[in-house]
Amino acid sequence: MNPEDLKDTLTSTGRAAYDRVNQSLDLARERSGHHVRTSVRYVRQNPVPFIAGALVAGFAIAWLVSRRSPAAVSWRERYLDDRLEGARGWVKDHFGPVSDAAQRSAKTAGEVLEEARQKIADLDVNQYVSPLIEGAKRARSRFNFWQ
Repeated sequence: MNPEDLKDTLTSTGRAAYDRVNQSLDLARERSGHHVRTSVRYVRQNPVPFIAGALVAGFAIAWLVSRRSPAAVSWRERYLDDRLEGARGWVKDHFGPVSDAAQRSAKTAGEVLEEARQKIADLDVNQYVSPLIEGAKRARSRFNFWQ
């Protein structure tokens, strides 16, 4: 069998399979549409049984979900609380010294920042700005086109 014949055979087989799948899909769409239309028509003709059934199902689900014995343990209590407490203890044991040092450093940094803020507040800005202004005035007087 030469490659052209093989190509033609595979192409025709693929097209046939594609056509069969499309036919099956069309048939499934047609049947499902028919069943949906039939169901909708039946529900519209008989709404009371469906509404009653929905109410009963809703009450049953609500009753099952809300039913708890007084001694029931929640999922959180059963699976999380002990493990979380253990993890908190481990973190505190291992990272406590680091946390304490960081807090001391933060206090020290806070004190440094407060000291810097105080120095800035006590700073006489005119002492530094006045020479700049005087220099600008002298430069302006030298250039007549600025006047």
